[in-house]
Order: sequence, then structure tokens, then C-alpha cells
Amino acid sequence: MKLSASGKLFLGFSFAIVLAVFIGVANYLTFRQQAVESKWLAHSYQVVNRINEVQNHAVEMQTRRRGFRATGDRSFLDDYYVDQQAIMPALVKLKELVSDNPVQVQNADKLITQTNAVVRFWEGLSQNVDKYSKADIARITTEEKEYMDKVRLGVTTMLLEENRLLRERQVANQNALNTANVISIGGTVLVQLIILVLIYFIVKEFRSRKRAEEAVRENLHEVSLLNESANDRNWLLSGVAVVNDNLQGAGDIESLSGKVVQALARYLDVPAAALYVYNDEEQMLKMTGKASLPGDAATGYKIGEGLVGYAGMAKRMVITKNVPRDYWKLQSAAGVSRPGEILCMPLMSNGELNGVLEIANFRSFSPLQKELVDSIANNVANALNAAEARDKVMRLLAQVQEQKIHLQNQQEELRQTNEELTRQAEVLQASEEELRVQEEELRQINAELEEKNEAVEVSRRALANKARELEQTSKYKSEFLANMSHELRTPLNSVLILAKLMSENKGANLTPKQVEYSRIIHKSGTDLLNLINDILDLSKIEAGKIDFHFEEVPVASIVEDIRQTFSVLSEQKEINFVIEKAFTTPDTIVTDKQRVEQVIKNLLSNAFKFTPKGGSVSLSLKAVVGGGDFTSWRHRSRIINK
Repeated sequence: MKLSASGKLFLGFSFAIVLAVFIGVANYLTFRQQAVESKWLAHSYQVVNRINEVQNHAVEMQTRRRGFRATGDRSFLDDYYVDQQAIMPALVKLKELVSDNPVQVQNADKLITQTNAVVRFWEGLSQNVDKYSKADIARITTEEKEYMDKVRLGVTTMLLEENRLLRERQVANQNALNTANVISIGGTVLVQLIILVLIYFIVKEFRSRKRAEEAVRENLHEVSLLNESANDRNWLLSGVAVVNDNLQGAGDIESLSGKVVQALARYLDVPAAALYVYNDEEQMLKMTGKASLPGDAATGYKIGEGLVGYAGMAKRMVITKNVPRDYWKLQSAAGVSRPGEILCMPLMSNGELNGVLEIANFRSFSPLQKELVDSIANNVANALNAAEARDKVMRLLAQVQEQKIHLQNQQEELRQTNEELTRQAEVLQASEEELRVQEEELRQINAELEEKNEAVEVSRRALANKARELEQTSKYKSEFLANMSHELRTPLNSVLILAKLMSENKGANLTPKQVEYSRIIHKSGTDLLNLINDILDLSKIEAGKIDFHFEEVPVASIVEDIRQTFSVLSEQKEINFVIEKAFTTPDTIVTDKQRVEQVIKNLLSNAFKFTPKGGSVSLSLKAVVGGGDFTSWRHRSRIINK
């Protein structure tokens, strides 16, 4: 049956309406699906950022604890407790974000358990790092690494699962977009064909049909805008993920800066970029990373100097357009050019300036590029801050090593000082004997002068002159000994204090052998100080009186003191030192321990002094049966005491 014109028009309009409804419903379902997929994409990026935040807190806590154990500085603990308070809310938020995925919920529970385990391990450690030995520090570091490896494994598991979901959602989003494009384009082509067929019948309806076409174009434009917005957001989130990936695993500031600058330059598709780190001591911004900069580019700026220094002072993004011709050039084998715009972004962490990021572009920076730079600024600043903290810990360890070498040098100087004091003590003993001879001569002269009555007056004047000379000599001797007392006691007391501090080993940075050496130095210095006190006691020397302190002394203590004093010297000179104690030797003797040890040390010092390398020195202790006459010695000692 042949259709009339109105029937054809009705049939054409009916088909067009059905097709339009079908396209509209299909587009609506496609847009709705795309909106859902975009929401899940944003959710995945949010989960990834939260996982990275948990990982950053855990790594920061580990760094702070290691810094505290290495230096004893409690400011590291303050930063550690800040991260400890932040990590648990971040884990709770992460679990809430993945509540729709049973697998990720299970992974989140494992990560929370692993994090609680390492936190409990840290809390169980002693806060007094002075008590830690090297073995304790090694054991704690090993256990800490095992706990942190489990935490990192949990983080990696969640990241892998979320990245898998992210890829699936991106594919689904792209499929939805392709379906929408096919439906829109195919439907539009069919509608236009129907319009061309029905144009003869719808001349009167031209204006209304035109409005329908405008509505279709507007819908297509809205679809394009939605697709463009989703693509821009995906590009931005991907850029943040790329920069964050390059922030992981970097060691020092230079390598971290180089990786960030190279990755950012590639992703932004800009010709050149540089990163300047702020040095608080020098008040300078120094270049630590660059990409495609010329060799004569400036390597540092003061705050407020140049575009970089101005951005650091203003603490905001600074974009310079219409760069002058005398600014730095970008050069390659193909030619030379100048950037069209310069972007300087300050890197801030907790309100403090950490550095400035400089980016050059031949074209103007798009709003999306600016937003990406602004988004990654805080993450880069935090990474620079963490790298600087690690460098500070390494510098402190180097200072500790230098102090150790300095103390070893002081030990050598102390040994040389001890030898010099020994020589001076021998000179003083010779001077004392000479003075005693002079006093005996004066007594003989006085006796002869008393027998000679004719020359009494002359002799008296001679004796007076001699007495004045002797008084002057005694005065000079007293002044010399007083000065010598000050010069010897002052450095010796300093040496004793330093040796005492080293033997206490409060920093736990000395080996047991070094602590033993420090104790030997302290004891030898104390003995030397007692000897100097006796030598420099002018009143005792002039009166000819030296006190002896007899007491019951264990022979083993004398042997141990001698062994500690000369064991290091025998090792240095490669001399075999042997102490032999006979079985007849009593366990204790009544004597003045200081005097006996002084005599033995003097004899052994001479023995070591004149024994060649590879020789042997021995000290034998045994009881003398029916040998020495101690009665005469006690008699002489009573005379001396009187």
C-alpha cells in the first residue's frame, strides 16, 4: 500500500523520534556509567595517596628512631611521636576507603597489625641510648628492619591490588567513552540521513528541526567537555603518581633532585627545569638537580635575588612572561632558543622553605600544568626535608669518628708528656742531692768557724753572705717549683678528666679495649700526680722528711697495676713482658704501695727503654728467706720521719 505524504512524514518522524530516544537513552546510560567509573577512578587515586601517606609516616618514624639511637638527640623523638599520632588515623581512613573491597579490607587489617607490631617494638625500647652497646644497636636495627619489611610488604600488596583495580577501571572508562562516541556518531549520521530524506516534507518545520539539531550539537559538546575534564583529571593524577614514584628510594638530596626534575620535565613536556635546595646556614638557594640547562647557568641565588630568590621570598608561584633576550638560553645541536615563560614554585614544608622548582617552557603554561606543579610541591618538599634529615645523621656520625681520632691523638700526647715528666723528676732528684751536699758543707764550715775564735766576726759576715745567697737560691728554687707545679698539674688534671670521661664511655662509642686503655691512662696519670705532689712539696724536701704510709697491701693488686701500666707499651714496642710469681710469695705484704710501685715502674721503664724490638722483660716476685735486714730499714725510716 502506497503511503501518503503525511504518512511518509509521520513514519519518518516516528522513526527519527524512536532513533533519537534510543540515542538519548544510550547516551544517558553511557554517561552515567562513565560518571560511575570516573568516581571509582578518583576513589582509587585517593586510596593510592592514602597508602603512600601511611608508608611515608612509617619511613619517617624509622628514620627518627635511627637518628635518636645514633645521636641521643631527643628532638628526633618529638618528630617520631608526631608521625606516630598521624599514622593510625591514616590507617583507619585507608580501611574506610577500601571497605567496598573484601580483599583490600583483609590487606588493610594485615597492614594495621604489622604497623602496630613495629610501633610496640619501638615503644618497648629503652629511652636511655647511653646504655646501648654496638651489639644492642645492631640487634635492634636488625629486628627493626624485619618489622619494617613486613610493613613495606603490606603496603606493596595494597598498592598492587589498587593499581590492578585502577587499570581495570581505566579500561572500563575508556570502553564506555568509545561506546558513547560510536553511539553518538552513528546516531547522528542516521538522524542526518533521515533529515535529508524528509527535508522535502518538512520545509515548514525547518525552524523547529533546526532547534532539535542545535540541541543534539549541544549534547555532543557537553559530552566532549565531560570527556576532556575526565582526561585532564586522569593526566593530573598520573603526573602526581609519576613524581611520587621518583620520590621513593632516593638516597641523598642530589639524586632525589635529579630524579624529580627529570621526571617532571618529561611529563610536562618542557625543555628545561631545575631544583634549588635552601641552605639555612648560608641563606642561599643552591642548585641540586637540573635538566637541559646550559653550562653557564647560575648554581645558586640568595633569598630575594633573581626570579628564583624572589619566589623563595614571596613563598608563592611566580610566572614570568616575555622573558628578555639576555636571559639564559636553551641549546642543542639543532639550534639555540630562549624560553617563552619561566615558572618558579617554592617548595614549602610545615610553613618552612625547603627549596624552589624552576621550569622553562617555549609556550605559555596551561592551567593544568600549573595545577600539577602546585599539587606535587608539598610532596617534593617533604621528601627534601627527609633527605636533609638523613644527611644530618650521617654528618653527626662523621663528627663522632673525628672526635675518636682526636682522643687517640691526645693519648699519644699524654704518653709523651709522661716520659717528659719522668725525665724532669730525675733532674729534680739530682738537684735535691746537690742541695744536701751543700748543706753538709755549710755545717762543716760553721764548726770550723766556731773553733777559730780570731776570725769569728769575719766568719759571721761570710756566713751571713752565704745565708743570703742560700736564701736567694731557695727563693729561686721555690719559685721554679711553684711555676712547675702549675704547669704540670694543670694539663695533667685535664688529661685525668678526659681519661675519666673516656673510661665511663657514656656515648657507648668506644670498644672494651679502648675503655681499658682509658682506665690505664687515668690510673697512670693519678700515680704521676701523686709523685709530682711529693716532689713539689718544698717544705718536705727542705726539712728532709718524706712520709711513708705502711699498710697491708695485696700482692695481686700490685701485679695487676704493673700489668695494666706496661701491657700497652709492650704491645707497641713488640717486647714480650712476663710477670712471674713464685708459689712462696705471700698474698699480702705490709709496705707503702705507692713507693714500691714507683720503684718497680722506674726499673721497668728503664728495662723497656733499653730493650730492643722482639726482646723480653720479666718481673719476678718471691719471698726472701733469711735475706734482707728490714730492721735497719725501719730504723732509717724512723730517722727520716723525725
